[in-house]
Amino acid sequence: MPIAALRFTNLGPFEEVDFDFDQQINVLVGPNNCGKTTSLLALANLAVRRFQLPPKLLRQHPSAFHTSFFDGDRKQRPLEGIFPVAYSADDPASPWFTAADILGVSKGDKWPYAKFKEFDDSRKCLGYTSFVPALRWSTDYRSEGPMRKPGTASKDSEVATRAEWSEKEERALRDETHTRASLVRDDQIVQQIVELDYRSYRLQKPVMREILNDIARLASKITEGYPIAFSGIAEDDRGLFLEFETPDGKMPLDVLSQGTQSLIQWLAQLFIGYAKHYRFPRSLNRKPGILIIDEIDAHLHPSWQRKILPALARQFPGLQVFCSTHSPLMLAGLKAGQIQLLTRDPNGKITVSRNESDIIGWSADEILTSFLGVDNATDLDSEEILQRLQELRGKKRLTAKQRKELESLRNTMNQRLLAGPASEELAQFTHGMNRPGNNSRKESAQKETRSRKTAPASRTSKSTRKSTKAKK
Repeated sequence: MPIAALRFTNLGPFEEVDFDFDQQINVLVGPNNCGKTTSLLALANLAVRRFQLPPKLLRQHPSAFHTSFFDGDRKQRPLEGIFPVAYSADDPASPWFTAADILGVSKGDKWPYAKFKEFDDSRKCLGYTSFVPALRWSTDYRSEGPMRKPGTASKDSEVATRAEWSEKEERALRDETHTRASLVRDDQIVQQIVELDYRSYRLQKPVMREILNDIARLASKITEGYPIAFSGIAEDDRGLFLEFETPDGKMPLDVLSQGTQSLIQWLAQLFIGYAKHYRFPRSLNRKPGILIIDEIDAHLHPSWQRKILPALARQFPGLQVFCSTHSPLMLAGLKAGQIQLLTRDPNGKITVSRNESDIIGWSADEILTSFLGVDNATDLDSEEILQRLQELRGKKRLTAKQRKELESLRNTMNQRLLAGPASEELAQFTHGMNRPGNNSRKESAQKETRSRKTAPASRTSKSTRKSTKAKK
């Protein structure tokens, strides 16, 4: 059940803001300090259970929200309240608000709990939900092995599978790995994969192990030219670690590039959480879910960035993605309504607009200019020259000094343009035309050019002769 819309007040830099969402892809763009991260945190507080909204975002006045979810009949189900949203009626998420305060009624009334249950039930209908912050911390963490039963201290004690744990403990561990607002740590991801690998062996369930292969397969669709595969759990004198098959051979996770590590971290969080939530079904393809990820393109090369959203959409058609980016290549190919552009008006108020047409066939320069506030996608020195050229051309009269400056600036820009990528194409074309085998082609091209130039004159002379004979 995707999120249809969100309006909230008095949170972060916002006095009031309205969002209407696409049911699959929503990419937040805009300059720094325009509220992209705040908007994603607000969404996470509504969608992700046990999520702690950073208190620094709360203003003195209550931060109210109004949201709506699409139900099974694609009708919008409205819900409203006050941030922060508590996990349960007995466990408020904030020291400033009780569950009764959040719902705007007195503590003695029994109605708030019924209303909160309605809200919590709506959140459950969203399916699996996950939040990935902008910071993905990579370390050289080593695991000591699968977790032991609670209360056993010796390493020789019997190892417990996750199935032997209580549902409360399992939920607490799952929540701990995907609801932090500050960062994602690779030690949590490594421990989860060690647990999952062992559990698949202990319970003889290959579908669990296949989740790990799926992580690497999807990553390989994004990491153009550098395919990876999950090799297994390896061990050194410090403990257990993840190993991947790469074009450079078998490598530990912490030896891979920062971009590859970051990608594997949040993909692992998504896949494993998704699979656990639905109890490891044979296919996750159409299962509903929400992924909220800040700076989705962090550490990635541009050729990888443009593949992230298409790869996610193909892998999880039932997943609704909310993300932020500063990359124009992340926007290329998006459909109408999938970009949320946040900008400040002259009075400092932040407003939101959506793209009215598909971003198909757009160049990076066009996207930078239209959505990322870069008026001129060139180096700053050339931009200053162009601005000066426009200023001089706008003058009605120029002094001798200004005319000389204008001519100098024109020559400078012409040289820079000829020295750019087009110069190589021009040189290749000239070289090709000057090759020995191309002499006949050049001569025929010259003859054709001469015939075209003389043809209009000959036709005119014939018509003139005809008109002369007619007059006689």
